[in-house]
Amino acid sequence: MEDIEYKTDLLSNGVTRISAVDKNGKIVGSAFVGDDGEGNNFGPIQVNPTHRGHGIGKKLVTKTGELLGDQIVGKFRPDTGMEKEVEKFYKSQGFKIVNGRAIK
Repeated sequence: MEDIEYKTDLLSNGVTRISAVDKNGKIVGSAFVGDDGEGNNFGPIQVNPTHRGHGIGKKLVTKTGELLGDQIVGKFRPDTGMEKEVEKFYKSQGFKIVNGRAIK
């Protein structure tokens, strides 16, 4: 697996961004954590297609869990054309899918 560094920064809107950065400084994955009015959530988790399959998405889920604690709720958009792939990924990480949310 390539060398990936995970950086966390607070954006101006109060959302925390977790970036997966390769050795050249390019962001190859990201996740966002914040309060959407219904409590703290994360999502979406995004990984550059050329970097998928190397554990970056799994590590981003772990990093969001470190920020959110025990109750982890991920939101994803079911209109991206990747619904089955996204649900499969979240389920492989121990989440249940309920009304467009991945709950752990």
